[in-house]
Amino acid sequence: MRRRLTGRRVEREFTATGTMISVDPVLVEQALVNVIENATELSPPDSAIHVRVSVENGEAVLAVTDQGAGVVAEEVPQIFDKFFRGQGDRRKNGGVGLGLAVTKGVVEAFGGRIGVESPVADGHGARFTIRLPAHRAMEAEE
Repeated sequence: MRRRLTGRRVEREFTATGTMISVDPVLVEQALVNVIENATELSPPDSAIHVRVSVENGEAVLAVTDQGAGVVAEEVPQIFDKFFRGQGDRRKNGGVGLGLAVTKGVVEAFGGRIGVESPVADGHGARFTIRLPAHRAMEAEE
């Protein structure tokens, strides 16, 4: 992953302290890696990828925003389908169209949901948002 991020700024914003989610950390990490890899592969080399983790309405929200070309509006309904590769997919080493489908399956397995917005700024970019049920961390008693 570090190699793929070379030349890109990763801007992080974490405001979800004291929040817990009940998930398999390895699977959710893979889901997040899938989204970040897509952002990396479909964005200009000198661009920023913004990763935000927050809490909204009892949900942990993980949002990844890129500065790439974005998702073609007509393709948004299919973006999470197995084997779907949009016409906007300009990757040199293009995948087979499973990353976002796997991500959706993982997120939904833990009671969450995933969505995409595009464009996000100046007619380009995409934001993938993962929402998972959250609860407050229990305080340790002394």
